[in-house]
Amino acid sequence: MITPNDDVCVCFMASSECLTLTDVIFFLFHRNDISQNNSTMSEQTSFTEKLISGLHKAANELEELRLQASLGKAEAKDAIEEAGKRFNNYMHAAGVEFDEAKSKVKEKANEWKSELEELRVQFALGKAEAKDAVDEQMKRIRVAMQEIESKMRSKLN
Repeated sequence: MITPNDDVCVCFMASSECLTLTDVIFFLFHRNDISQNNSTMSEQTSFTEKLISGLHKAANELEELRLQASLGKAEAKDAIEEAGKRFNNYMHAAGVEFDEAKSKVKEKANEWKSELEELRVQFALGKAEAKDAVDEQMKRIRVAMQEIESKMRSKLN
């Protein structure tokens, strides 16, 4: 409960300690009952003025804190939104770079695939040509052997 002690009430207000609304209302409505121990009306008025002044000061401090909190909240929201935009831009740029790299890799893979296919075809042609050449050579060798055999038989007969 609030007592008529000026120093205590001012101390509460100056240190921004929280007084309940019930305490303040009780004091305002029952200040005459609470201050019966005060000897003069000027002391009561002085105490009341100090209390009201303290309440105004506390209200101003609370409003200032509310404003600072609101501004801090807005700044934090802006910072989060800005970070989100930077992240989205980074992800977009990374996606574009990834797509470009993917395209280049795919292009190179197709080039290498074409080169390998060409080598396979050349090998198959070379193999076929070599077989044809071997077959042709074998025919010449058979013909030559038949001629030699024929000459040998003719000389032996």
